[in-house]
Amino acid sequence: MTMDKTAPLLYYYLLSPPCRAVLLLAKALGVQLNLKVINILEGEQFSDEYIKVSRKGPFTISQYLQRDPTRSVSIYKETLHGQSLNPQHTIPTLVDDGIVLTESRAILGYLVDKYAKDDSLYPKDTTKRALVNQKLYFDMELFGRFLIYFKPILFSGNPPNSADLEKIKESLGFLDQFLVGLSWSAGEDITIADYALVATVSNVQVYHHNHQLFPAWPGQFCQMPPFYSFGYLLLPSLS
Repeated sequence: MTMDKTAPLLYYYLLSPPCRAVLLLAKALGVQLNLKVINILEGEQFSDEYIKVSRKGPFTISQYLQRDPTRSVSIYKETLHGQSLNPQHTIPTLVDDGIVLTESRAILGYLVDKYAKDDSLYPKDTTKRALVNQKLYFDMELFGRFLIYFKPILFSGNPPNSADLEKIKESLGFLDQFLVGLSWSAGEDITIADYALVATVSNVQVYHHNHQLFPAWPGQFCQMPPFYSFGYLLLPSLS
């Protein structure tokens, strides 16, 4: 497949929930992405290529912008030693139209603001957006608890910590409460908060097979066109 040099470039790893949230939203918006795999299991996020982009590289940053508070995105300026890509060595990272964005939830908001036909996925209405932001911050907590529990198991071979698992269960219980009487996490319309949350919850399901712990809500997400056609983004194979 030929790379479209005008399309946004996403550095990602499929087993990362934040990366899959961005992929899901891009597909729903019909936004073509150029994709570059960063294998975090092999430490590629620490490579010089990923942390910085050389002046001779293909991804020149043409705009030197400060932080945009309306979109809450991180925009890096040129440094004396080259152009910063992601000195935090996290994923995902999006390069689009001269800016570099890190933090998946900021990327979700940016994609809607720039590419969506309307604002239903990330409402401009103050109250509605506040509710979406609340759930996005909640997803940060849920994903943080996921990492605390699973990273020692996956990277160090440690046995599961039951106390850390209980914290995940607690967060999933909060999510169940949020969904009472609602179709989606922030109201009756699907928003970017749902993309973030469903990617995180699906990873918990992959690694912990007691499905009685989880709300039925991710299933409804999978049934919606066009989501059922790329369910592999929700529950990636570990083989």
